Formats: sequence, structure tokens, C-alpha cells
Amino acid sequence: MPTLSQTGLSGRALLALLAALSAPGILLLTDRPGPAPDTAPAVAVADASYADEQPTARALAQHADLAVLGRVIDVTSTPPRTAPDGLRIHGQLATVEVRETFTGPQRQTVTVRRDIPELDGRQLSVAGEPPYEIGQQVLLLLTERSDYPGIYRPLSPSARLTLDRQQRARSADATAPAGRQLQQLGVRGIRELWP
Repeated sequence: MPTLSQTGLSGRALLALLAALSAPGILLLTDRPGPAPDTAPAVAVADASYADEQPTARALAQHADLAVLGRVIDVTSTPPRTAPDGLRIHGQLATVEVRETFTGPQRQTVTVRRDIPELDGRQLSVAGEPPYEIGQQVLLLLTERSDYPGIYRPLSPSARLTLDRQQRARSADATAPAGRQLQQLGVRGIRELWP
């Protein structure tokens, strides 16, 4: 995958990308090593830091509008929209069949949107925010999106966990304190974050 510098981003384009991704709280993008530009795929990867100042698992739990355990039953792409600054943003909608609700309104399904910005014809995939896949068992600490009422997003990459066959939780961002804590708590321990 190409590094951010190999995508040819100008300072203006980088600022536009940061502005477009401000809904999930992205603050910083950094280069990652990748293959030579002539072999680069159409997707670039960027590392991201969230506005939360190293939140703890308890802090994420307190700020969650909705926290659920469930299974991804549908994944669809949305047509790109153009942000006011001209940046094109694709979307991925994941429908999660809810097995258990820890906090927030009870529901049978919840829809989660993942934004995928595009620059110079290349979609940028933010490290720590992998695509959703049908059949994934997930534990999500969510907030409702102000730009898409009724649709949610994880509070941060740490607030999105996948479960393996043994029900062990894996955070999308296990390098962050909250991600490590949530992984260690597992499903049983996470239940105890809400009184």
C-alpha cells in the first residue's frame, strides 16, 4: 500500500481530509511504509489519532449512546458524497443484529456507518478502522451520528471489538489504553461497565 506521501497529498488536501474526518475525531495522519508506487493499489492507508485524550474503557462506556453485542448481517456501500471542501467521501453501512444491549435503547438491529474518504481517485482506509464483514461478531460502543440521524459510529477505534470463536474480544486499536482494557475485560467484564 502506498504511504500518505506517495498519494501526492498537498497541504490543502491534507487539511481537507482532516476536516472531513473530524466527525470521528481524527487529528493526525502519518505515513506508513508500502510498496513502490507502480504497484500501489487504489487504497491508501493512514494512521489516525482520535480527539479523545487516551480514553479509558470506563470513559468510553460513559459516553456511549448505545453499546451492543451482535453479528454483522449486512454490509453495503453508499454512493460518495462531496464535502463542502470538495473531498469525496464514500460510506460503508453495516447492519448489526443485536444479541445484547448494554446501554441505550433496546433494538433488534443497529446501522453503523464507516466513512471512506477519497483523494485523487484513491480511497483512504484509516488504520484501526477495517471494513465490516458479514458474519463478524462485534461488540460496539457507539454514538449517534449528527450528520446521519439513526445511524451510529464507534466512539473511537478502541470502541469497536470483534469476537473470535472463543468469544475473546479483539479491539480494532489495541495500542490505545481503552482498546487494551476492553480486550482484557472481555464480554463479561464489559457488562460490568454499566451499573
